[in-house]
Amino acid sequence: MEDCEPLLKRMLAAANAPILIGAQTVEIAASIGVAFYPEHGHEIDGLISKADQAMYLSKKAGGNRLAFCPTRFISVNSEA
Repeated sequence: MEDCEPLLKRMLAAANAPILIGAQTVEIAASIGVAFYPEHGHEIDGLISKADQAMYLSKKAGGNRLAFCPTRFISVNSEA
């Protein structure tokens, strides 16, 4: 799990970076849910469901973060 954190944090930071469209700066929020095989399931549908649950918990906690199944949050501002 710890091995993937730096990559996931970079992905989250990239998704949250301001985007310049013409003269307008647009900011979006991203939430990432993460589940691992075999810890959180053995079938793809179960893994996707667990990751989806983690993502929605991340959104509920304010977004702009990633959440590991079952519930471990990392904010976009956390150190890599």
